[in-house]
Amino acid sequence: MTEKIHILNGTIYNEKQELVCGAIVKISEIDPDTKKSKFLGYTITDINGYYLIQIEAFSDKFYELAIFPPLNY
Repeated sequence: MTEKIHILNGTIYNEKQELVCGAIVKISEIDPDTKKSKFLGYTITDINGYYLIQIEAFSDKFYELAIFPPLNY
């Protein structure tokens, strides 16, 4: 089981291909054996729809991003 620091980043768009400011991006770690999910953290997109988050990732785990609209969307 190796551990590495990873930076995840990207840009969030809505269905009209418009940038989404204030979207919530949640990251979870999934154990493939037990199927249990562990919350690692979240970040919020900036005015340009951009997000960035740093995680410690393990080679024997899966990772899932969930994206939620801004509260005022």
